[in-house]
Amino acid sequence: MKKYIAGQELLRSTTINSHDLADLILNEKIQAFYPENHTSVFDDLLDHWKEIVTDHKKQGIYLISKSVNKLDQTVASELKAFQEQVIPWLIEQIPELLFLIDEAELIQKEFPRSSSNEPTETIFEPGTKLHAHEVKKHWGIDKLKLAEYVWEKGLPAFDQYERRIPTVEMVVVLNSFDLKNDLEKQKEFIADQITYFISDDVLNFEYDHGIKPAQAAPVKENTPAPQTNLLSKAEAEAFIRSMAISYLSDTEVIIKAKNKEVTASREDMGFKASSKPWAMFIKILQDKNHEYHVGIYDNNKNPENLRAYNREIKLFPNFGKKFVAYINNQFSVTLPNIDVFKNMKGIEHAGTYKPEFQIYKHKELRQQKDIKCLSQKNTIEILHDLSKQLKREKNETEKKRLLNEIRNYGEHAKRKGWITKNHEMWDLIAPLDDTPSENDMMELISEVTDKDKYRLF
Repeated sequence: MKKYIAGQELLRSTTINSHDLADLILNEKIQAFYPENHTSVFDDLLDHWKEIVTDHKKQGIYLISKSVNKLDQTVASELKAFQEQVIPWLIEQIPELLFLIDEAELIQKEFPRSSSNEPTETIFEPGTKLHAHEVKKHWGIDKLKLAEYVWEKGLPAFDQYERRIPTVEMVVVLNSFDLKNDLEKQKEFIADQITYFISDDVLNFEYDHGIKPAQAAPVKENTPAPQTNLLSKAEAEAFIRSMAISYLSDTEVIIKAKNKEVTASREDMGFKASSKPWAMFIKILQDKNHEYHVGIYDNNKNPENLRAYNREIKLFPNFGKKFVAYINNQFSVTLPNIDVFKNMKGIEHAGTYKPEFQIYKHKELRQQKDIKCLSQKNTIEILHDLSKQLKREKNETEKKRLLNEIRNYGEHAKRKGWITKNHEMWDLIAPLDDTPSENDMMELISEVTDKDKYRLF
């Protein structure tokens, strides 16, 4: 029986850092396993790499451990970009991953930890790339402070496309109506664009500004960065269920959560044009019942049938990992590894999966935004008109639609203080106020039955 050691314990018992350990994993010098099912992390990354290079069929091209200098130039460039993206993710996972005891012992011998508790000085090689997390750790700062150094004090930084920050596009966004007068939002936006630094720039910035390693704006122990909310599994599942997603096109969706709405492209989430997980996601959004069928597990264990079934099943976790990473980045939360799709076994027919998040028509999400822009006069006039229509209407389905609209406009009027208990319209909208949280997307949608809760209105 294999024996394992947790990544957190391996780091604690050696002087190796997470970045070097991630390099060893990617180069197959040490194996790492997911704690849930003891499957190989490298094999999982290999599957992702295969997706990226599906157009390149040369022998040996899929191996992450191969020297990129021996590969086709285009593929080598893609591989480097892939590794750049994977390493930060892998570093975050390392404390929770499992390592084989015998391999861990070799690491402990090669990187023994001294009995002394004195901190060792970090030495950066000249002209080398430093990931954002390395610089944050080096200075003991959070990502907002790092963004302040870049945006306000001119610390050279680069995005994932090797462009100097801020790019022209970033400057346009930073001067937009939403961000122009909000310094915190500006810093958060910049922080999310930073991919790497050059070591010489970091050291020069230290010298010019009198910054000492691990002494500039230290992050207080046990105090998370202000923009991150660490969620328990139950809280994370509730967060995903409260999320509203709307289809815009085959390459774009709208995501609404935490009173924030973002337009997300396929590339924003890290998917390629040929990505099968993304295609599955879009298919679910467009399906009238928002379902995806993976087929039925072959109890006769026919190899071809099992391979086809497993390929379909893997679409969900492969999509979920990138989706959760994107949500964490855009909505300043920290979600654990959770399922964003639910197996409907015992509820629907076998092999059916549905998303945990809510799905809405774009016009419904857009309506909420349009309502917020209405004046007092227009809002009251619309409510009067809807009230008259409701009194005349006989069809129950149409009545439900009208009540839903009255709720939307009524909540807007109440939040603005235009309708209070003394207002003539109060008796119309007060009975509709049966939803939990003010500003949540779900308060604007009428209650649905268990049977219809995954369907569009």
